[in-house]
Amino acid sequence: MDRSQIGIIIPAFNESQNIKSVIESIMPLGIPIVVDDGSTDDTSAVAKNLGAIVFQHPKNLGYDKALKSGFDTVDDLGLEYAITMDADGQHAAIDILKVIDHLAEADIVIGVRKKKARISESIFAFFTYRSFGILDPLCGMKGYKMVSSRKYNKILDYKSIGTQPLLEGLNAGLTIDQVKLAHSKDRIGKSKLGGSIRSNASIFLSLIRAWKRYF
Repeated sequence: MDRSQIGIIIPAFNESQNIKSVIESIMPLGIPIVVDDGSTDDTSAVAKNLGAIVFQHPKNLGYDKALKSGFDTVDDLGLEYAITMDADGQHAAIDILKVIDHLAEADIVIGVRKKKARISESIFAFFTYRSFGILDPLCGMKGYKMVSSRKYNKILDYKSIGTQPLLEGLNAGLTIDQVKLAHSKDRIGKSKLGGSIRSNASIFLSLIRAWKRYF
């Protein structure tokens, strides 16, 4: 698969200490597209200096809005594939190769982590597995074939923590594949969802919204 047709979307908020190593690791695999979601540090400057395409939000709009800006950029560039990954260093570039391989056959590819960070993620995954066979809907590493998923990548109208394009695609009958990630590690720095109580609450609210629409 041609590197020049792969956009790697990296939503980032105050990730200056991690973004350099993330971008350097993925440069041989695709075009880094960093969506700086209102950072107050030098995340954008570091990313630009490394040759990444950078889209900046004037203020923090949240993960879903950052994803949408990333998908819009992939679309504007006319790229065939989009891969999302986290900016905090928890994903390894080698796993992108697995996602790329599976995109040859599937419309959407979902990374599956060895373990989930929060109890709320496990509960969310329980319901998606029971209903759709999806093991890790909240994993930040996913791949999308733009020709088939473009319409659903545009639909990010609630705080879904990145699950809405997947659930829209499932609802529309797109083909889904899942890939076990070999190199998932603990993030560096604080969670962008906030502390454990706040982050679990955000995930539960996302599950409730998703349940009303898709389950």
